[in-house]
Amino acid sequence: MPESSSLVAPDGIDQTELDELNQLITRAQTHAAAPHEIARIRDFLIRFPQLTQQLGDLSGFSLRRIIAYAAADIFTHEAIQASAQELKRELARPADTPLEKFAVDQCVNAHVLHYTIELRYINAHAQGISSERSLYWEQRLNHSQKRYLRALDNLARLRRFALPPIQINIAETRTNISTSDSPDSPDPRFIKSDS
Repeated sequence: MPESSSLVAPDGIDQTELDELNQLITRAQTHAAAPHEIARIRDFLIRFPQLTQQLGDLSGFSLRRIIAYAAADIFTHEAIQASAQELKRELARPADTPLEKFAVDQCVNAHVLHYTIELRYINAHAQGISSERSLYWEQRLNHSQKRYLRALDNLARLRRFALPPIQINIAETRTNISTSDSPDSPDPRFIKSDS
């Protein structure tokens, strides 16, 4: 879970409270927190919602762990982090629903993980590995690619479902065209027009 050293102080918290919070987090991470300390942590989370976003963001935490796995040095780590944030900005839209935001996070995580595994696969082959290890890396790479493509496909589907249906009136004939490709939606080519 997130380390207390990575905690960014939320607005409105003083240094004494921040020190107390860091101590509580450290105790909670070692499973040594007493019930009153857990209640105090809950109080902090209610008073400072930014903490929940920082410490409870599992997608962000997962991404940081993937990047730590990928990067051998701080420069590479920061470059991958910046690249991931840029990809997230490119995939995100201002009107995204919470579900689309989750799908964007999943796409970014899958992207970084897939290319991390691809680099490890390339490095392993450059060092000369056995056929068994080669098969292991090939399977890992295939699984990460499937996960990545599935994440992208899920985002695309969510966005298609979010499109409103289109109605076109041509010479007093109404034609409804559905933009969704759900199994319950009829094929637009077979929708009868009103005459």
